[in-house]
Amino acid sequence: MNREHGPEIYRKHGTQPMLTDEQTVTSFAVTYIMHKLKANSMESSEDLVTVVYQMAFQHGPDPVGLRHYARLIDWGMTPIEFMREIGASEEFQVTRKNLLAGKNWDRLAFSGAEIIMPLKDGVRLCAPAKNQLLFQELLNLGGIRRSHIIETIKEYLYEGNTFIDVGTSVGYFTILASQIVGSNGRVLSFEPFPENFRYLQENIRLNDLKNVKAFQNGLWDSNIKRGILETAPNIARIVEGNDVEMITLDSINVRPDMVKMHIEGSEVFALRGMARTLEKYKPIVLLKFNPVSIVVAGGTITDFWKQLEGYKVYKIPGKELLKSFAQLRRICPDHTVVNLLALP
Repeated sequence: MNREHGPEIYRKHGTQPMLTDEQTVTSFAVTYIMHKLKANSMESSEDLVTVVYQMAFQHGPDPVGLRHYARLIDWGMTPIEFMREIGASEEFQVTRKNLLAGKNWDRLAFSGAEIIMPLKDGVRLCAPAKNQLLFQELLNLGGIRRSHIIETIKEYLYEGNTFIDVGTSVGYFTILASQIVGSNGRVLSFEPFPENFRYLQENIRLNDLKNVKAFQNGLWDSNIKRGILETAPNIARIVEGNDVEMITLDSINVRPDMVKMHIEGSEVFALRGMARTLEKYKPIVLLKFNPVSIVVAGGTITDFWKQLEGYKVYKIPGKELLKSFAQLRRICPDHTVVNLLALP
């Protein structure tokens, strides 16, 4: 089977083919299908046609269609040309709506599909299809997510700054911060969950982020080993165990201008481990307050507030100044979550 097709469409990542030229993709739904193609395991053009049909239409090709497209591929039709023809079909327009509506997410996740999606400003994000909420938010908001956090980062982070991304996940905010701080700035990204760290590294490579340094560590109040548990797609929390190395930010020689934390209730421990850094350099801190997650992680909500002494704490969006712990609890009782901005 001939797979020479002009611009590079696939690169190998483990056993997963990954899209590298977003300009050749005509729709997000086609991106799903492209990732289903396992170029190195295709034995024939018939295999390629069958896989595309099953993913695009949820059924195999009829004998006439199979022979037709297999012959065209053997005669030189490239995979992207084949995909464009499928994408232009009337049947696919119906299937595409189902894909974009999220009706086939389980099927995509089960197949192990990985997606590279274009973001704002010419960058891209690679993540597994199982991360449905991530991709649906990016689709709904035109390539951005958590707009209030993005707006806050853009307001307070400048070129040449140092940004600390704690609980990086697959690297969305790392990519954003890398663009803002530029070549004279730095981004330090901490992600202990192995799958997330792999995607973080991939996104650094994919976007050629030369100002980013990634650490496969969690931040804690001491340098110890802990366990890690995935609680939702690409979301994990720290538990008892010895799976990952935890370190303190105070143990790293860094002068941060902004620290962003999203670590599923472990904020209390990370804040303790950066107490000297906060006291000395007074970086801006962006973090989430989730009372239940803090308790589950073994911390206390009063200690969370105590660690932010010396800072003015605001609720975002809205930038409402929180003058006391009691006020924080009024707006964020148990089983609710609020994002906070702490300014020195």
